[in-house]
Amino acid sequence: VLYLIYPIIKNLHDSNKKLYNYFFILILISTVGINLLTMISNLVTAITEFKYIKLMIQYLNKFQITTNGYFLLFFMLGGYLFEKKEKFENKKVTIKWMIIGGLSWLFAFLYGFTISILRKRTCSASFNYNTIFMLLLLVSLFAITYRYHNKGKFLNKIVESIGKNSLGIYLIHALIIRILNQFIKGDVFWIKIIILALVLFVSLIITILLKKIPKINKIIEI
Repeated sequence: VLYLIYPIIKNLHDSNKKLYNYFFILILISTVGINLLTMISNLVTAITEFKYIKLMIQYLNKFQITTNGYFLLFFMLGGYLFEKKEKFENKKVTIKWMIIGGLSWLFAFLYGFTISILRKRTCSASFNYNTIFMLLLLVSLFAITYRYHNKGKFLNKIVESIGKNSLGIYLIHALIIRILNQFIKGDVFWIKIIILALVLFVSLIITILLKKIPKINKIIEI
């Protein structure tokens, strides 16, 4: 979807930045904004019998300008961050965002834990994908990694390779997850860590191989 809409976004960004900013705000409100209200609604309805808040959220959802705008929100956010990259040269700014990122992770965990207790069933970790917590975590991740330099060591090369091939990894990882789920099952923590590592590195290897194919490499390098 991003490939389809990118030419429009690029043209809008270059020709009318105010309208571009307005579009970003609309996306922000219709995704993270409405989701934040939904999270509050989930807490309220889990604690009380007040059901009308769900009706209000359902009404607000009618104002979403796209069914799934998070991919677009995060993409545009990356552009904004890179435009202001000089601010992240400051170590105090980096430390501030590290703290904000840590607190965002903590609050996301506490929210998921609380909802699990109230509903008496485990809350899926994927709820955090489209929350305000994720938005802050992404800014924090940018602040932490922006000043990263490859020092030539093996681990540094791996980190740099992941960074350079992140789009290819993103495009491929869903397929790898579905394949691995056929062979590896279980909710044990260490099994999930193994699956996570396998998905990342298998996707990375496939991406590197695909980049050697003419034309295909342009798709995963944009």
